[in-house]
Amino acid sequence: MRIELVTEGGFAAMPGLQRPFVLDCGSLPAAQAAECERLARALATAPPAAAAPAALRDARRYRLAFVLDERPHVVAATDQAMSAEFDQLVQLVRQYGRRVD
Repeated sequence: MRIELVTEGGFAAMPGLQRPFVLDCGSLPAAQAAECERLARALATAPPAAAAPAALRDARRYRLAFVLDERPHVVAATDQAMSAEFDQLVQLVRQYGRRVD
């Protein structure tokens, strides 16, 4: 499974730091690959996250895109409104993924 992480917004957004990360979960050691799939499955079956309050318009926004069981999924969250699974998958993609243009 391939996961793409796109980060947008924030108070002092810097375009160079917002290039997407891409992670091929198949390239990870078995334990991390299993965790990657577990987190993606949890996000794919979770109800949509609530929108962030308008007062948080400078919050960072994150979007994870992946294909699971031949179905595309796109899940989004903000700094102030993200599940533990979303945060864990973002951290995994940042740690093991690579930036792309």
